[in-house]
Amino acid sequence: MALKGTLKDFAIADIFQLIAHQQKTGILDLARDEEQIQIVFEEGYVIMAEPKMKRKGEKLGELLLRSGLLADKDLEEALEQQKETLQKLGDILIERNVINKDGLRKVLRLQTEETLFSVLQWTDGLYEFHQMPVRYERDIYRQISAEHVLMEGYRRLDEWKIIQNDVPTPEIVFTLGDESLPFLEEGKVNLEKREFRKLSEEEKKILAMVDGNRTVREIRDLSLLGEFEAMKALSNLLKGKYIEPVRQEAGEETGEGALPQLQAQGYLKIAAATVLVLGLWFLVLGLGFSPAPLKVGPGAREKVRSQELKIICLNGVRDQLDSALEVYRIGEGSYPLKLDDLSRGETSVFPRISRGLGQGLFYLNRGDNYLLLLPKI
Repeated sequence: MALKGTLKDFAIADIFQLIAHQQKTGILDLARDEEQIQIVFEEGYVIMAEPKMKRKGEKLGELLLRSGLLADKDLEEALEQQKETLQKLGDILIERNVINKDGLRKVLRLQTEETLFSVLQWTDGLYEFHQMPVRYERDIYRQISAEHVLMEGYRRLDEWKIIQNDVPTPEIVFTLGDESLPFLEEGKVNLEKREFRKLSEEEKKILAMVDGNRTVREIRDLSLLGEFEAMKALSNLLKGKYIEPVRQEAGEETGEGALPQLQAQGYLKIAAATVLVLGLWFLVLGLGFSPAPLKVGPGAREKVRSQELKIICLNGVRDQLDSALEVYRIGEGSYPLKLDDLSRGETSVFPRISRGLGQGLFYLNRGDNYLLLLPKI
């Protein structure tokens, strides 16, 4: 079967459905810019999907390292053995008792699902299907139907837009929120309490990893839940006020005692900003002006523990954003899901405001109020 072309002409979903319908066996190569993906099919079923790396096993080794299942030294020794014997990296690690088959199977399945979820978002690039026999370890890899891949993938894509709005970057650090703090025991949340029964197992696993130091990226990797499930759990925990964001300066030290230090620094920054604003306020009054009183929206009434929750914006951006959010709520009956929604109708002030904000703007709809963090002053 000759199947080759561009994804603009023939979408990923169409390619999967065609291979599945004709029950083809072979390898589908996908390329976009510097990315290259290889997907293995057997009789129309997906067997595995992985990025093509310069060094065989490099991606698997990276996943095992990030998840804490493998040490740097073990990986280096296994890769050296691989160069000499040409064995698969997974076989070498099992042979060395570094990882067992169950652990390897879980990581490889995760790699396949993450890769498939990634390529389903591609709208351009090149594809080519090579029909050929394929060999794989049947006790490690499991067949996945193409229909399941597409249904699950597009379900995730629908939810992904909301999740990304809640957790916009994997570098965010979260700390425990109001619903978790009362149940701290010896530095950890007691998840056996009845208050946590409504949480899913994934959410409990993620909540146990939130410590005010780990980034979202680190939590995602350690959990072995995959990007979608980990981010979804974080999004749900954030909405339920089990966690809340912490802001860190680049290069700040983390470790034991880091969270109290960050909180103390947050208080100091807010106090310093307040002094500056009051000084400017009295200066303006002394010059004979009579400005309108400062307005603080609902997003600024959250607790100070999330370091920049009450940043006072000297140029009035905060005041304008709060006003725009209130106008939107009055007109639509609720606050917007994301700030981009302010671009519509009477609240189209947002594009003008946002041009000067740069990086660091964070907004979360909390139903009857909202959380709004502005970039650092």
